[in-house]
Amino acid sequence: MYIHEAVSLAMATRKDIRRTTSEEWRFLVVEPTNDRRGCFIFPKSYGKRDRYENSRWVPTADELMADDWELVN
Repeated sequence: MYIHEAVSLAMATRKDIRRTTSEEWRFLVVEPTNDRRGCFIFPKSYGKRDRYENSRWVPTADELMADDWELVN
């Protein structure tokens, strides 16, 4: 799905998102937020309380246009 669809579902269900076909996204997830500092990105094996405070996501144009986003529990 496209990122806007994944973010909408993630916000409604309190889940994270990730890309499914990108090798560099294999172990990363994004926690979408409305925080003015941006969204969190962290290794999917970490719990949210273990995330690094400075781990913010700055998406590329390709990431914003990709249609391979999914929800992660």
